Amino acid sequence: MTAERNRLTRNVQLKMFSLLLATMLFLVVNGDNQTAITLDFPVQYTLRDDIMMHGDVPHVLHVDLKGPWAGFRKFSNHPLVPVHVDLHSAGPGFSKIRLAVEDVTPPAGLHVVAIRPSEIEIELVMQGR
Repeated sequence: MTAERNRLTRNVQLKMFSLLLATMLFLVVNGDNQTAITLDFPVQYTLRDDIMMHGDVPHVLHVDLKGPWAGFRKFSNHPLVPVHVDLHSAGPGFSKIRLAVEDVTPPAGLHVVAIRPSEIEIELVMQGR
């Protein structure tokens, strides 16, 4: 019994230092260091049946995301959720759509910092004209 106790109490300072060093290393590797990245999110437009888009419209949005590095590793194999732009209430003519960070569904654990472009101008025309 004294041999076991001697083994536990021998080099206590070295054991405490090793435990502190291991804890610090764990916190550095798994800490919440914020990482930023820009990804291209697809855009999905919905229109009434009697209206169509005319001209060039963006099909991707450049979205700046921020979050812990571990969060970026988790989503790398999952497709991005398209940004939905609902134009059902828009009539013929030019429409300006303002996009907010709330319009983008980021991968779990990440948050949206900015969207480019933040505003889309779309020309809508009646079909058959």
